[in-house]
Amino acid sequence: MCSSCFDIEYEKFIAYKDFDVFEIELNKRIESGDLILHKSDIENDGPFECLYRCITCNTVWRLSIPENAWRGYFLSEKNAVHFKKALKKEEKKGSVGCIIFLLILVFGIMYSIMR
Repeated sequence: MCSSCFDIEYEKFIAYKDFDVFEIELNKRIESGDLILHKSDIENDGPFECLYRCITCNTVWRLSIPENAWRGYFLSEKNAVHFKKALKKEEKKGSVGCIIFLLILVFGIMYSIMR
């Protein structure tokens, strides 16, 4: 991070207005040539993700654009990888909890029918 790019990261944009303000600043830095679109060998997670590279410090930034309930993020590539791993871990926890709940529900119904 340097003065040419960004000194703050966003794990989520609370409201669309926050993203709009950020996007104006991002576009200013792109137009000035401080940030350029970055091509990566790593496949992006979706159509609403972009990579940018600072020409001064070579920091690669990953932008995930907010869409509906998804709040998006703007993180350095290194932090984005850790952030996405943590999100996937949380999703798995939720999935396991749902499966356990459904199993308990099914066994409860079976038990009440067999009585």
